[in-house]
Amino acid sequence: GLCKWVKAMRMYCQAAKIVKPKLDYLKVQEAKLEKAMSELAAAEAELAKVMAAKKELEDQLAKVMADKQELQDKADATKAKMDQANRL
Repeated sequence: GLCKWVKAMRMYCQAAKIVKPKLDYLKVQEAKLEKAMSELAAAEAELAKVMAAKKELEDQLAKVMADKQELQDKADATKAKMDQANRL
């Protein structure tokens, strides 16, 4: 029984020498990944704000362009009426 236990401990020690550096590397890489993911989340939040502002500006532009077109149509109609009145 003791011999099997010693062999098992020796095998565990050899395996641990191989696995431990890999586990340490994994921890480091997971920390880097966590940092990168938090930076990504912050960047995506900033992008969402910018996209919302862009949409708001586009909506304002569309409204202003519609108002401009309405005023232009009114101006054209008024000009046409003035031309008709001047012909009389």
